[in-house]
Amino acid sequence: MLGNALQIILLAGAVFFALLVCSALLNLYLRFHDRLSIDREDVQKLAKNAGVALVLVALAKMFRELPFFTAMSIVLCCIVAYQILKINGYITLLDRKFREN
Repeated sequence: MLGNALQIILLAGAVFFALLVCSALLNLYLRFHDRLSIDREDVQKLAKNAGVALVLVALAKMFRELPFFTAMSIVLCCIVAYQILKINGYITLLDRKFREN
């Protein structure tokens, strides 16, 4: 029951980000067609929105195929691993700054 509700919510979020991607693609096409400059930030936003949409679709598929608590444990493990890697990156940056001084 919870898995189905969460799947619907994730798919709705994926549709929202997919619409943002379509809008950005149309914007980039019109800029290219009018021979205007294409900003790097626009391309980065497009890539980020496409990545978020793909992750949400993958999560929805996972909640459809796996039992709810198994899927939740996988999601929590991925979040913890991401945070550990993020903290490791910050520690590496701090270490470089201290070594420079």
